[in-house]
Amino acid sequence: RDMFCLRAAGSPAKRALALLVTKRAQKRRRTFSVLSSSPIASSSSSSSVPLKNTGTTTTTTTEIPSEKRPARVEHCDLKSLSNNKKLSEALHGEITDVTERYFQALIEFGAVYISDELEEDFQLEPNTVKHKMKRIRSDVILPAGSRHYVRAHVNPRRFLAAGETRWMDCILKETDDFVVVMKPSGLPVSPSVDNAKENVLRCVWSALRVGNKNDDEATKLFPTHRLDVTTSGVVVVAKNSKAAGIFSKILRDGFVEKQYLALTENPAKIGLMTHEYEPSERTIGKGARTVKMKTLKLSEDDTASYL
Repeated sequence: RDMFCLRAAGSPAKRALALLVTKRAQKRRRTFSVLSSSPIASSSSSSSVPLKNTGTTTTTTTEIPSEKRPARVEHCDLKSLSNNKKLSEALHGEITDVTERYFQALIEFGAVYISDELEEDFQLEPNTVKHKMKRIRSDVILPAGSRHYVRAHVNPRRFLAAGETRWMDCILKETDDFVVVMKPSGLPVSPSVDNAKENVLRCVWSALRVGNKNDDEATKLFPTHRLDVTTSGVVVVAKNSKAAGIFSKILRDGFVEKQYLALTENPAKIGLMTHEYEPSERTIGKGARTVKMKTLKLSEDDTASYL
């Protein structure tokens, strides 16, 4: 499918226009394995059981390899028969080819999920506890006698653009309620299922809080719309849930016009193009989507910067 970038209005138009890259994502193969239960202590701060944070924060993103690896997801049924054992230690006991330190990095990275406490006679099957899973971001301890289902994404997908981008230079506008950001290609807007650190919301939040000691992890940015990972362009993020709801409604009601710049292998047909699609419960708006194609005259400098 074609991927587009959003064009900013007014003076920052040069910064806001970006080249579209069309890229077909390859299907990622997932490995599923339910491991046998063992005497392991583990937990999550989101569980219904009183849990303890180990305070382990020594790992960094550099622990996770930057090169692309085959997707690997491990599923564990963990029963705790003793106390004072960290989740990372418990996972290493089940998955011995992955070190405890690497599991600490995965937890901080947002690649590990844990369920609420399960009943003793609970039958663990694929997708049976999916709705109870919570992502955890710090190593924790589970009380003795508890049982949890844990899912670990051992080879999470990396988005290196997060660390290669000068984020303060990407902020086009900031108000009390919104931040307008120029999103680079190669980065999702929101956290992915196996990576909670490398995304636009997290990176912009980190850039804005530098030097502001009053900010903490409770401070959030909210997405109002999204662009695909390979797409670069303008994204509006909200500083609070109320502002996010207001802007999302403005988008749904059709009061925002989006202009796209696309790179095509052959000259595109100029005129009105209609895309028919099957309606669904998640479809926003009614009727077919239409795209008005037109030529855009660019200066040599603009063309060079886009290419």
